[in-house]
Amino acid sequence: MMTVKVLRPWTKRLLLAVLLASGWLLGSPTQAVAQQDLAFGPPLSAPAMMSRQLVLLSQRALAGNSEPTAQQFAAAAMLLEAATEYDPADADIWRLRRELANRMDDRKAEMAALARYCTLVPDDDAAQLDLIMLRLQSQQTVEARLTQVERILDAPNAGDFSAPLRSRLASYVAKGALELGDRPRFAKRLREAAQLDASNRDAMRMIYELVEARGASPAELGVAVIGMLRADPLDATIRSTLADLLASVGAYDTAVMQYQAAQDLAAAPMGDAFYHSWVAALLASGKEADGLSLLSALEARRRQEVAEAASPTAPGTDGAAPPATEIAAPPTTPVPGAPVAPA
Repeated sequence: MMTVKVLRPWTKRLLLAVLLASGWLLGSPTQAVAQQDLAFGPPLSAPAMMSRQLVLLSQRALAGNSEPTAQQFAAAAMLLEAATEYDPADADIWRLRRELANRMDDRKAEMAALARYCTLVPDDDAAQLDLIMLRLQSQQTVEARLTQVERILDAPNAGDFSAPLRSRLASYVAKGALELGDRPRFAKRLREAAQLDASNRDAMRMIYELVEARGASPAELGVAVIGMLRADPLDATIRSTLADLLASVGAYDTAVMQYQAAQDLAAAPMGDAFYHSWVAALLASGKEADGLSLLSALEARRRQEVAEAASPTAPGTDGAAPPATEIAAPPTTPVPGAPVAPA
């Protein structure tokens, strides 16, 4: 871990003098930044313009085609520290200081910069959550971490945090309680997470898994799946789960639409079980030609995969396996004649 000592005022002045003498600061310290900011708002104060110049210098210190050296990191950190002294109310500088400390694996500096950033931008939920998670690293056990998060959730001023943030904290406790086998605690915090924010993907997935483990009816499972889908409508696996559920109750036409939607959203080809279920739904819905066409495409892909695995490598490849892109994949466009899910 690389750490940077806080600079004394005279040391900072000496550093700036060296930079000026070495040509790092070209022209007046504020000229370049002032020219950039003329078109974007009122003129900046002299300290603010100096801080911007120091930020630019810190970025220049890290420039290069390879990973910065320890000396480059140290120089960039000192420049950002100086920038925060000139303009301590600039949240962007503290954000950059946090990011740099993270790259340097300096957790103490990262936490300090992030805490300052969160003070300046209290409505940044992602940053607030990151800060809480960083502070939890000092706790040695799962129970200690859960207890610390629950203090936040149960504090009189918990309402200072947004409902989505508290929802994420509640789902964090629910996960931990499940690991510890604390079912009442799990149920309490999971319910809290869902009530605070219905778009909490982790909470909606835990609810689905809970309902599924209890052997719920298809209708109850459907409600849980729709909850997941509302929280993350672009997740291909959720669409696939919904399609399987619809097919299991005989809603084959709608299931086909969801299989198609899952295929369209998938970043990579789905597994064989997915395509077999899709074929079955197509056949059951009376779309035999489309089902047989998809099945033929799957069989062709399988034959090519087997051929690629069995064939010797081509001359000049030094024994390298063929690129993955050469392996045929199932169609990524809608199956001819198959319905397309609405956007």
